[in-house]
Amino acid sequence: MTNQTFFACPCCACSTTNGALSYGDFPSFLFPMPRQEAAAVQCSPLHLSVCPRCGHLFQPAVDETLLRTIYREYYAHYPYDTDEALLIPYRQPFDTLFRSIAQSLLDRREPRLLEIGCSRAANLMTFVNQGFHQCIGVDPSPLALGCDPSPRIQMISGFYESVDLGKPVDLIVSRFSLEHILDVERHVSKMHADLVHGGRVLVQVPNIELYFTNSQPLFAAHEHVHYFNLISLNELFRRHGFSLVSFHQGPS
Repeated sequence: MTNQTFFACPCCACSTTNGALSYGDFPSFLFPMPRQEAAAVQCSPLHLSVCPRCGHLFQPAVDETLLRTIYREYYAHYPYDTDEALLIPYRQPFDTLFRSIAQSLLDRREPRLLEIGCSRAANLMTFVNQGFHQCIGVDPSPLALGCDPSPRIQMISGFYESVDLGKPVDLIVSRFSLEHILDVERHVSKMHADLVHGGRVLVQVPNIELYFTNSQPLFAAHEHVHYFNLISLNELFRRHGFSLVSFHQGPS
């Protein structure tokens, strides 16, 4: 078993974090799947810590071997794939913020966009149609190896942290990806390095505050390393050179 352990809050760097939730034998996949395969799903302890300063909830120790099993084997039965971002409660606020942010960037000469974790090349067509000159997608999924539907689209199969874009982009989009990232500090630092001066990041993550507000008891998942709220998300990006431009609070 390979573990990555966090001793401080990954968002605000507070050195004191406290145990919050602990499950002794938590299933590593919670979606419907064939009975025989469901019976073989691995169960493993799941522990969550909380930061008393920014309220960030996160896994202090991550079993990377288990994560690889989840993504390579169990996610074949994941019912949403990229459709999660297309559900109306998620899509509408994203579209509103995207239009307000992209409007100023599209006036630049040959604006470039990067989406992290876009899964398929076809998912970038919406940004091509908005007017971006080049759209780059980075995803470790085998789905990223399909044919690009437009000469203005480039797909890179791999993990973002190991990818060299060659030159910076004007806008980085991350939808329902950041909560899965082990080293969010390295991830966000690379975002800053990959942007042109005055560039923008549009990030969408599940809103943990809504789960607590609605008293929804089960929100944990082994593949979700981080559970952001607006304060913790802003702290993470602020520490790596970003300033908050606009936001929306709802299910995400």
